[in-house]
Amino acid sequence: MNKRIYIWTIVISILLLVPDCIWDCSLLSILSSIGCSCIAAAIMAIFLENAAARKEQIRQGKARNIYFKQLENQLKMLLERVLWFDARMSENNFNWNLEPTIYSSFPFMVFMSKTYSEETIPFKDAKIRLNEIEAKYTLDKQTLMTHEQLEKVQKMFQILAASSQYLLTEANNLKGNKVELDSENYISMEDTDQILFDISMGVGLMSTIGKNYGAAIASLVSAYEKIREIGCFTDDFRIGLHGSIEITEL
Repeated sequence: MNKRIYIWTIVISILLLVPDCIWDCSLLSILSSIGCSCIAAAIMAIFLENAAARKEQIRQGKARNIYFKQLENQLKMLLERVLWFDARMSENNFNWNLEPTIYSSFPFMVFMSKTYSEETIPFKDAKIRLNEIEAKYTLDKQTLMTHEQLEKVQKMFQILAASSQYLLTEANNLKGNKVELDSENYISMEDTDQILFDISMGVGLMSTIGKNYGAAIASLVSAYEKIREIGCFTDDFRIGLHGSIEITEL
């Protein structure tokens, strides 16, 4: 709106200059001077407004990193683990018999990083794979599995749920800041509530035996897409066994 006013100011000011170029009159000279001043003021205002807009974009970008980056990281790492563990389902020699928390421990992740190479893909390709995995673990598909296959699937999702504690912590941080974030126009309270619901449902379904694990993945992907959009994040997916760890594990 302001830029439109500035442009009209420049146009009108130019019209004030034209008569002075044609007729020699003191009044027209005064109008010409006013026109020149208005043009300079309008151009300066446009530059200042653009500079202020860029400064606000930088400020909002920093704020997004403060409020959303850790949550985005935790969601992305969980989805990366979904992709990684699903790839292990077809391996006969992978050990599924450890306690769920062991699989997100620092020694285990280091060992797996030496055993398996990491793959980096764009999110659009990761989403395609996640959609395929989602379709594999619906309740209907689970009824077609053997007892051994079903036990392995249930163990995989217990492992994924056990590695979600940091994600839930970041979700609680978002919940605690939702009023402030809404007032600053970073994210509406409705969007915040939807993201929190999707995360809660996703982790809750994964942690319970006999649930629709496909719906769990769909909920987490939905939450990640919303955070990715709001935070303007563009990171690729690194398919490997990553996770946050306690400082005492180092």
